[in-house]
Amino acid sequence: MLYIYAKKLGVESECIVDAGIAAKEILVKALELNSTMVVMGKVGRGWLKEILLGSTADEVLKEAKAPTLLVPCR
Repeated sequence: MLYIYAKKLGVESECIVDAGIAAKEILVKALELNSTMVVMGKVGRGWLKEILLGSTADEVLKEAKAPTLLVPCR
């Protein structure tokens, strides 16, 4: 998990679990917390699913006010 890795490196971070439309909730929390950066994992689902369903990570990347780092998940 990114949160555990960040903690080991001494990086201040917060892991939040919430319910709702994922991209919207992430963007709202980032603004509420005055986040300096949003870091999130990105799971590749294949190009067809990406086109048909979209991606939470891509939506956050487009709309976030803070810099956003997408980390590929394996």
